[in-house]
Amino acid sequence: MTIWTDLMGAQVRYVGRRYRTRVIEAGSGPPLVLAHGGGGHAEHYSRNVLRLAKQFHVYAYDMLWHGYSPAPEVDEDAMLRFDEQLMDLMDTEGIERAIVGGASSGAFAPLRMAINNPERVRGLVLVVPGHIRYPAREVTERAQYATLHTQTHDALANVTEAKIRARLEWLMADPGSVTDELVAVRTAIYSSEDGNAATRAYYALTESEAGHRFDVTEDELRGLTVPTLLIWSRGGNGVSPQRAEWLSQVIPNMTYCLIEPAGHWPQWERPEQHDEAIMEFARSIP
Repeated sequence: MTIWTDLMGAQVRYVGRRYRTRVIEAGSGPPLVLAHGGGGHAEHYSRNVLRLAKQFHVYAYDMLWHGYSPAPEVDEDAMLRFDEQLMDLMDTEGIERAIVGGASSGAFAPLRMAINNPERVRGLVLVVPGHIRYPAREVTERAQYATLHTQTHDALANVTEAKIRARLEWLMADPGSVTDELVAVRTAIYSSEDGNAATRAYYALTESEAGHRFDVTEDELRGLTVPTLLIWSRGGNGVSPQRAEWLSQVIPNMTYCLIEPAGHWPQWERPEQHDEAIMEFARSIP
């Protein structure tokens, strides 16, 4: 299977009034809006869109500074643009309430919406979520993320397929799950002048103090009022089980799904389990 064949029957279009957001879209059920992880693009969900579209109207979108969505000017409040983008997408599409979710750094906007505008959120899906003020990382996890940081900046400074592949392999429990096509898609984005500049701007933001100014606190997590699904994985980099245990203790009304073996991209390595967890979760929401 390829990304192209995985997405046969879906459409790619641009939506939004404030931001011209690229979405991969399929289905006609209740809305499910999904954000990819940092440095990624909507194809992050290419193995999930059509299966999920059997139950939902799925929108997998390029976040700001990613893929083919806009790259606004970065200022001290730039992280709030992610929340604005998600709201803009939903408002433009006439979506009153949705299940919203995101993976890794992509969980930030859905989380912020659930905290600030819970009336718009039917359910919240968090896949190994980032931009949370977790307890301190373990030594092993810090070393893993240091490797990712080096690989990311090396790939952006001198884009080659080998460097992009190494960066993607970090995300997987099984490096062999990184396909040539996935490497080609990421290489095409990082090789373009606009795509490279936008991705650099994103990492400059998220590695700055401003990039963590609005990270979600423990008190905010404890105050969540919407049904929440946490999908965690075990067997790869950056997926410390201690963090999942901590989230399980602080988020109320939470459903927990552990997927293994999988790394930072369980939706790619174990798509059936990832998708069934979301569909079952949706069925449990009154």
